[in-house]
Amino acid sequence: MSELLQLANLQAPEGWSGKAQQDEELKPQLQQAKSKEWVLQGVGSAVEQVNIGGDKTETCLIVMVGSIKAYLPQSYAATKVNLRNFIDKQIEFVIEKMDLDNGLMIINRAKALEKKAQATWENLEEGQVRPAKVKVVTERGVMADIGGVLARIPRKELSWGYIEPSKAFKPGQELMLKIIRVDKENKKVAASLRAMMKNPWENISDLYRVNGEYKGVVTGYLNDPNTGGGIFVNLDSGVSVLCEWPALALPKVGDKVIVRIRGINPEKKRMTGQILRPVS
Repeated sequence: MSELLQLANLQAPEGWSGKAQQDEELKPQLQQAKSKEWVLQGVGSAVEQVNIGGDKTETCLIVMVGSIKAYLPQSYAATKVNLRNFIDKQIEFVIEKMDLDNGLMIINRAKALEKKAQATWENLEEGQVRPAKVKVVTERGVMADIGGVLARIPRKELSWGYIEPSKAFKPGQELMLKIIRVDKENKKVAASLRAMMKNPWENISDLYRVNGEYKGVVTGYLNDPNTGGGIFVNLDSGVSVLCEWPALALPKVGDKVIVRIRGINPEKKRMTGQILRPVS
């Protein structure tokens, strides 16, 4: 395979980093790629207004495959986002039409994503570990692309401790996820990031002691009228301590602090404590 022609990994989200294979015969490979509808990948380099047939002029993303200029029309892009956002970004596509004598191609991203999603659904099973890329972050969790399929990561499956998703994740971030539920009939997938982490509660008594003092990071607040709530502080192991409200200044999310452990309940996976001071 030519270093200029890159086959996409159907098991990975679009844009997952990888290296091209090498081969000098580009045109025969392109002809084969079109006939077999291979999913290819390339990097957007420019945006042009192009007449792609008849009297219709359309905005197109340019993807250079060696000296061959490939046009991705907006109508084939599977998005309404301005195509300039794909400049210097890796995209996946199949070849729709080509004129190799004149060094031109029309490519289709929408069809490529459909083929990737189909391949993913055919092979997706619970318990698999899959590469993923964050697409959407909400307070309820994260939606991530796993090979053309959106997987939901519930908030509790993001970490062993308390975190605010919007503070910890951003679109485009790459993750490795464990698939925990697959509903092929309703096209729903749930995944876990927490399952890829060591469970700190298995040896919590070896890690922490009541009245011990430990460094942590403030990750959020709990406003609970029944218990009074408190401040969540994540320790190095990934577990959270719910600390009482301080009498003086309220620490901000992201602040490093020293906490004293007041109680440990391994069965309920809960720790309580008190913030002693900030870490300068």
